[in-house]
Amino acid sequence: MLISAYVLHTRKYRETSLLVDFFTKTQGKISCVANGARRPKSQFNGLIQPFQPLLISWKGKRDLHTLVYAEQERHVPDMYSTNIFSAYYLNELLMKSLAKEDPYEDLFLIYDQTLDFMQNKKEEIDFIIRIFEINLMKNLGYNLPLNYDIEGLPIDDKARYEYKHEQGFIKSTEGYLGEALKFLDQCQYNKSHLLAQKKLMRQVIANILGHELYTRKVYSKILGYVQ
Repeated sequence: MLISAYVLHTRKYRETSLLVDFFTKTQGKISCVANGARRPKSQFNGLIQPFQPLLISWKGKRDLHTLVYAEQERHVPDMYSTNIFSAYYLNELLMKSLAKEDPYEDLFLIYDQTLDFMQNKKEEIDFIIRIFEINLMKNLGYNLPLNYDIEGLPIDDKARYEYKHEQGFIKSTEGYLGEALKFLDQCQYNKSHLLAQKKLMRQVIANILGHELYTRKVYSKILGYVQ
């Protein structure tokens, strides 16, 4: 049986093979050896690429499978160059947060839709990423209370809030504007709130994972050089 999948990460293995981490529709994140994938005439030649929807089959033990077959599920346009780093960020986020062999079918569909947006749109990408992050947190069991504070009171649009890990939002003289939290909770786009929403999700994810993601650090450095 062929299963829908995306490549999350690859690394060289022995002389001619690859170790591949896939995000699959039915089994979540799995690791496979793609034997001979680096040979010029390999059956996997040109297929083991990120952001391309695949159909794959595998066999073998739970921790490290053997990739048996792969084909392109459908043709997709090339990713906009300005969105490449953002797409790699999504992959790193999934690599660092998902346990192996845990199925996340809803999250897989959201990832698929997010990549589709990124392959077809140049604008609103930051907000699309925020929505993906929120959905990822929900699938992992982290409920970010964006519509009420730690006392159970509704978030006030005009008030500011500080975020406390594993507690929630508390009113503060500085911090995140309540309206920005509400808009994020309701998946409403507002350009003026994008920076605050990005800062919040960076804080939330760093608290959960225990560190900042590598792709974010690299992208920040590149922006610094450009500016």
